Amino acid sequence: MRVFLFIILLFSLTDLYSQISRGGKPMWPDSKKSKSVYQIPHEAVSRAIQQEFTDEDLIYGKKPFRVGVDYNLNISPETEGEWITLPDGLRLWRMEFYSEGALGLNLYFDTFKLNEEAVIFLYTPDGKNVLGGFNYLTNKKNGILPTAFLPGDRLVLELQVKAGYDYGVLNIGSISHAYVDIFGASQKDGYFGKSGDCEIDINCPTGYDWQVIKNAVCRIVFKKNGSFTELCTGSLINNTLQDESPYVYGANHCISRALEAGNAVFYFGLESEDCNGTDPFPSGAWNFTISSSELLATSDSLDFSLLKLSEKVPDSYYPYYAGWTIADTPPDNATTIHHPQGDVKKISRDYDNALIDYQEVNPPSWLSSGSIPSAFWRIEKWEEGATEGGSSGAPLFNSQKLIVGNLTGGDAYCGYPYNDYFSKFHLDWDYYSNPANQLKYWLDPVKSGVLSLEGMDPSDTKNIYEYLVQNPDYDKIIEYSEKAGYSEIFNNDGLYTFFVMADSSIEKLPDWYRNLLETGPDFFAREFIENFIVSGKYLYSDLSNIASLNSINGHLLNFSLNGFSLFINDSLILINDEISLSNGVLIPMDVILVSEENNYNNWEIYPNPNNGEFFVYSEESNLEDLTIRLYDRMGKMVGEQFFNDTQTTSFNFPHLPSGVYIAEIRLDNMVRHQKIVIVK
Repeated sequence: MRVFLFIILLFSLTDLYSQISRGGKPMWPDSKKSKSVYQIPHEAVSRAIQQEFTDEDLIYGKKPFRVGVDYNLNISPETEGEWITLPDGLRLWRMEFYSEGALGLNLYFDTFKLNEEAVIFLYTPDGKNVLGGFNYLTNKKNGILPTAFLPGDRLVLELQVKAGYDYGVLNIGSISHAYVDIFGASQKDGYFGKSGDCEIDINCPTGYDWQVIKNAVCRIVFKKNGSFTELCTGSLINNTLQDESPYVYGANHCISRALEAGNAVFYFGLESEDCNGTDPFPSGAWNFTISSSELLATSDSLDFSLLKLSEKVPDSYYPYYAGWTIADTPPDNATTIHHPQGDVKKISRDYDNALIDYQEVNPPSWLSSGSIPSAFWRIEKWEEGATEGGSSGAPLFNSQKLIVGNLTGGDAYCGYPYNDYFSKFHLDWDYYSNPANQLKYWLDPVKSGVLSLEGMDPSDTKNIYEYLVQNPDYDKIIEYSEKAGYSEIFNNDGLYTFFVMADSSIEKLPDWYRNLLETGPDFFAREFIENFIVSGKYLYSDLSNIASLNSINGHLLNFSLNGFSLFINDSLILINDEISLSNGVLIPMDVILVSEENNYNNWEIYPNPNNGEFFVYSEESNLEDLTIRLYDRMGKMVGEQFFNDTQTTSFNFPHLPSGVYIAEIRLDNMVRHQKIVIVK
């Protein structure tokens, strides 16, 4: 016989910067100095840097921005580093990396597959800069994980594994040594202020009409050819399903291979808060990143690529999916939003029509050789701003704020804002018939034949009910909500926080429990829904700072932080990502069943379900000093009885209403839990 305990896990999102954190903090004792330090050979790095400056000539005229060199590794917790075990049984593995003269370091895991009871952090030795935690929810389909840069020449990797569990499979394939000042001594984003004086912050008056569209643009950091690290720009783009598929449109000369797409890190929301404002790094904007993507389509002669991010862009990033047009009309009042030199988001404007032809005098060699010259719009002169290295892949918008191309390169820079080239979106669309070389197959999956598509702001379009109905992952919750009479409520203008389970989580519940939800009395489904709804709107960052909340049916939700886990009463809830909607927020959670062998001589509570009177049976001949406690589904004790009997005893809590409860049986040092159902 097996006893099932419902354990609902929650990791709070911390204010640490970089790709989506699953919460927690490093646990290495402060007094424990690193005994295992891997030093990157300085001579090898110096040679690679010199070679990079020579290689820059190969991409002259195009506008990626190189920032670092990569050094190959082959390190796992099985081969390097040090292990210790803390008094509570938590096992820790630690490895420190040092590269002389580095202005920043990042790691690339060529194998990353964590089990559920393991979490990883990267941090600087002083503990001021932390990346993570990353857990099994961070696992990617491609099995790899690139990480963002941390400042300085030293980086510590820490793996935490709960007692009695295996961590999974990990291997570090390479480390990147940044020779560009990515982070200064003040812990600013070293790219801030790197661009030319003519560049215009997106939040200056020139950008006031672009405050929604700007949220489509992202900075991309990726490893090129396995030897160096580059920066480019890309943009989220809408599709005719309008389903928030995380497609990113950019340049082929930036990302042209699956390996580059897989190791890329995408940064959203990198902008100064005000015109000519301050560095966004201290404000936490570095939280808005996603690692890894899939290359869907690309063309070197047209110079475009379409990527699909490894996970949905969180609503907390305020994403915007830019619209587009396949009209072949030259864009008027052309605008681009970009990250020149990796700097914060800038805007450049041309108030004349773009040109169809390229330069007839001294055409750029990269355009006349290997590319299709007629496939590029030419911006003859920027009236405001310019472009620079790091701007490559930036979207070009027409006066209707629709994408008509992306930046390939050109001559423009501050002081000479002339002759930039953007691929023509209408040729990227279907110039080539193969889906791997066109946009049409991916951006018009319903074969609508539309010539243009408006952009989409998810936060403006859906309420809770609409989101759940349109998302096939939540079919069961919709079924239970309708049974409980909550579909109409979720359609109203109220404000709610709903801790919601996807179908994949509900499938983990025992068959008998799901049967009651689906075929049992309506109150059962209603209780299931109401226990996880709170009036008002609460985000990740709120939860770890709130002592308690009341659900709408009066259950008290007590929050407490323990290590890298956040508890609600006696339950542990795992939050994947908040979804902000017009009438509240959804916080997805995952239910994990833990099966325990019954080591208590075949104890049994029966009959179950029942009207409230139950029996406890055990092969134990003496149940003297037996204690039974009953808890509701939120972990609140609702009854307690003591017994002095042999083998069989009965208990009854007549005051309790119909519902699901957890019975806790205590005898000597033994504790047994069992789910019971009261139906009256």
